[in-house]
Amino acid sequence: RLDRCGVKGPDEKTRAYERCRRACGTCPETCEDDGDWRGPDKEKCSYVEEAPYFRCVLVDDNNVPAYRACSKACGSCDAVVECDIGTGEFDWRNLDKACTHLTGRGTLLIESELSDSFTVLLENVVHIEGSVHVGYFSSRYECPDVAPRFTSIHFPKLETVGRDLVIGCTRDLQTFDAPRLAVVGYALDGTQFTGEIEIFGNWMLSTLTLPYLERIDDVSVHDNADLSVIDVPRLTDVDRLGLAGNRG
Repeated sequence: RLDRCGVKGPDEKTRAYERCRRACGTCPETCEDDGDWRGPDKEKCSYVEEAPYFRCVLVDDNNVPAYRACSKACGSCDAVVECDIGTGEFDWRNLDKACTHLTGRGTLLIESELSDSFTVLLENVVHIEGSVHVGYFSSRYECPDVAPRFTSIHFPKLETVGRDLVIGCTRDLQTFDAPRLAVVGYALDGTQFTGEIEIFGNWMLSTLTLPYLERIDDVSVHDNADLSVIDVPRLTDVDRLGLAGNRG
């Protein structure tokens, strides 16, 4: 067992003892915050605990994020599995199912479904440092003649998206489910929110519900054929809101 627990996974970075904690006997006995950790302005884990959705992404001088150092404050006592998606586009189908925190400022691209399902399920992802783009569209957000066939997308644990969330040009998508999403766009010092949510050109998406979203820089919802309900009950901080051309 000792020999196998040191084996690297497909990403050539993560070792078995980091993911197979029970098999390798590496489960933490207790869940505690690191008393020595300090954020960019010398914040302690007690500060992080006051607003974990926004502050668990803060990093210290050694680039250690709060969700690793402040495990109790951030509710991250279970295994944190970081997966680097780089700085370009990353196909969601290539993502390890065990990934919880996607690092790198690239784009998680959801534009194709699996061969045996019309449901996109990313059940363990909590944090995405980059962007999420759903659907086929050009860099100018123009819709082509083809569209993905998936009907639903589920992020049951997703809390933060570091850059943008774009859902565009889908024909069959009816459900986008991210019930815990609280932050779209942030800076690692926790003070700047520059993210964008853009929902456009969708044919069958009728309802958008983000019950925990509180802060966003820019929201643009336009030219959707069936969108009739936008429910964001906690949103209190938005710089620009654009609604146009929706026919639901």
